[in-house]
Order: sequence, then C-alpha cells, then structure tokens
Amino acid sequence: KGVDLRTESATSLLFGGIAFFTPEGSSGSAFKVDKAPRFDLHTSYQEASDQGRLADKRFAGALKVRLHAEETGSLKAGDPILYKQIRVGELTDVSLNKDGKSVTMSGLIESRYKHLVHEGTRFWNASGISADVSLRALDLKMESVESLLTGGVAFANFADGKAVNTNHLFTLYNNETQSELQPLRISVTFPAGKDLQPLADIRYKGQVVGKVRSVAVINDGQNIQAEIDLFRDGHFLARKGSQFWVVSTKIRLSAIENPEGMLLGNYIAATQGEGAAQFSFQGQSKAPGFQDESGLNIIVQAPDLGSLVKGSPVFYRKVPVGSVVNFDLPPAGEGNHVNIFVNIKPEYAGYLKHNSTFINISGIKVDASLFGGVKVRTDSLETIIGGGLSFDSPNDSAPAKSGAIFTVKDD
Repeated sequence: KGVDLRTESATSLLFGGIAFFTPEGSSGSAFKVDKAPRFDLHTSYQEASDQGRLADKRFAGALKVRLHAEETGSLKAGDPILYKQIRVGELTDVSLNKDGKSVTMSGLIESRYKHLVHEGTRFWNASGISADVSLRALDLKMESVESLLTGGVAFANFADGKAVNTNHLFTLYNNETQSELQPLRISVTFPAGKDLQPLADIRYKGQVVGKVRSVAVINDGQNIQAEIDLFRDGHFLARKGSQFWVVSTKIRLSAIENPEGMLLGNYIAATQGEGAAQFSFQGQSKAPGFQDESGLNIIVQAPDLGSLVKGSPVFYRKVPVGSVVNFDLPPAGEGNHVNIFVNIKPEYAGYLKHNSTFINISGIKVDASLFGGVKVRTDSLETIIGGGLSFDSPNDSAPAKSGAIFTVKDD
C-alpha cells in the first residue's frame, strides 16, 4: 500500500539501460538531432564521474560527506541518501581503505538539504530489509522500494550538533537501531564453563546497556572471550575497574534466581569502574560482594552461613526491608566467620543504626528442658526454607552508613 514504482519499460528493468549526467561547471552548446555528436559510454557512474571527482551539476553547492564502514554490503556509487525516506543526495564513491579492513564511501547532500547534516547526525545502511526477531518483539524495517532493490544510505538526527565542514567523516552503522544506540566494542574474557550465547544482555543495575556480539573459545579451551557492544548509555562501563560476571539460573526450594534465564538464557551483569578508558577486561568467576545497588550496602558477619542464600529477606519488626545479595569467606587467616553482604532498600535505610543488632531467624529453633518442656519457635515458612535475618535498632542512635560491619548476635 502506498508504493509508487516507475520504470521506462520492462526491458530496461530486467536488462538495464543507459543514464547520463552533466558535470558541474561544464559548458557546451545545444546540437541538432541530425548532427548528434558521439559520447563515450562508461561502464558505471563511478567511472563516468572519474571516481567522484566530476560532480553532477545537480549537486552544485552540495555538502560532501564521508562514511566509514566495515563493509559495503550492496552499496555502490549512485545509490540514494535518504532522509525521512526522501532522496536528498547520493553516494559518489566507494573505496577500500589502505588497511584492507574497512571502506570509506563518499556522498553528496544536495544544497537545499545540507543544513540537515551536523555533528549529531547518524548514518546507517538502509539497503534491503532489517529484521530484529526475538522472544520479546518482531521488528521489520525498510526505507523505500529503491533502497530495497538497489541499496541506499539513510540518516537521522538523534541529538543537536554544530554544522560540519565538507569531507566530514561519519560512521556508517549497519542499521537504524545501531545508529541510535551507537555501540562501543569491548572484549571480556571469562573462565571456561560459562554458558554464554551471542545476543545475551549486558545489564547494569537491572537495565540493559549492551549486547554480546560474539563468543569464542580461546587458550586451548581454558577461556571464552565475549565481544560486547556497549550501547551509548553504557559507554561509561568501558573504564578500568569495571567488573563483569555471568548471571545464570539457579533453582532452590525457596526461590528461583534469574527465572527468565530459562527462556532467554544467561546474561552478563556489570559494575562501574572509575579509572581510565579500557576496552579489554578479565571477567569475574562470580558476582562481587558489593554490587553498588541503591540503598544501604553493609556486611553482616556470622559464625556460619546456616540456611541463608542469595535473596534471603532481611526484616525489621517483621517487615521485609532488604535482602542478602551475596556471601563469601574472608581471606585465609583473617577470621573464622562468614561475610554476608546485605542491601537495605533506600526507603528503609534510616531504620538501620550504627549500633543495630542482627539475629539469624533461619529455620526452626527448638528449646527443650527437663522441667520447661519443649518450645518451638519460627518466624515464617519463608525463613524456614530460605533463611533470613532480622535486626533491632535503638531509637536515639545515629544512622548507619554503607560499608558498615555488623555481627550476628548469638541467640
């Protein structure tokens, strides 16, 4: 619906034809039909324009731009440059760079449209049909019938920017989605045994900030290397000190960690570093203790873990106000306890004081004596199965701060 396709004849559509243009600045007199001069017939527009050095008269005062890409795909000289599916220019030259790993394309934007191109402009390959198929969505895009049949480049402005000079170099993205997300490539190496697939999410505090581009086995099977595209909103993770680890599905009696992973697979979680720019990282074998979650992040030390697990609730006056996010043993020789990493939700952080006392309310407690009988105590079915912590706070004490260390009271 709404497609208007024009052609001279079925013959020229199937077998080709002849086109012409008048170079800018050329002069000549009209000729009579019976005394028509002879012209050279070139094999392509690129040859006829002397590799783009002879500008088409239609592009007098046009803006010349250059586009850098990993490959040309089906693009060639003469293909349209589109803005909102309107032809505003065309490609004039496609050449292989000296390094042999990329290409540079030249294009002309007509004079009346060159104000549309500035530092905030993003170009993408609009040839054919772009499809994004996943369990979440089905997204099909195409620019025009012309670009579908012959190829083409499109651009849009996702941000404001200053005007550019002639020959400004832009990146040519593979599709519109990539041009908007502006992926930044990094690599992360993990120990072997991590189940990771291409297109897996990269998440920061639960938000998707990138995708796994490819996964390869390296070092004779000792490691896997993930090539990752960080979206524009995730570029801040490409810094020294950032940490990456694989999150997989775990099924326990009390809960299921990452239940969506049973359908969508594992994903990579990340924490932010504060150092200089870095593009190659060593992935963690497990999640770090503190993950910079919102709220109050503290450490609770206990003689043993008991039945506590990741996700075990933390209560204040039997109201859940936080959870156990991780646990680990201290370095060898630095104590006979377990470090339990706890996050208190932001809205409840004020209830935790610097001298609050914690108790482990996991499981069932039985107190039996000869004359006192048997007393059985438990807080809830949830804590019987998955464990839990509870704390009590004096009313007139100063609030606790992130990083504070508490000890479980021997009940």
